[in-house]
Amino acid sequence: MLDNSIASGKPQFWYYAHQLIHEPLQIYAESVDGGKAAKACAHVTTTKNRNTLCMMTWAVDNSIGEFIGFLETNGMWDDTLMWLTTGNTCSSASDLPSHTVG
Repeated sequence: MLDNSIASGKPQFWYYAHQLIHEPLQIYAESVDGGKAAKACAHVTTTKNRNTLCMMTWAVDNSIGEFIGFLETNGMWDDTLMWLTTGNTCSSASDLPSHTVG
């Protein structure tokens, strides 16, 4: 699909909703990236949840980096506008204190 889009030479609009940083907090780092996320987040030892969240965030960052690499390889990066956003609120498993508004 991407090969046909690139070959067309027409402007592109791609939407990619990454679902990784979301509850439940879980990652299969060894099977996905050979343990790179676990190594990158080894310093996050406060709680297991924070370490897992770190690995999930690292995996998203790595995924975005791979996508940028794809665009660069195909000569598309210089004509690309990338907008990153999140719609998630604080996870109930984040170990952060909860705040009540009211």
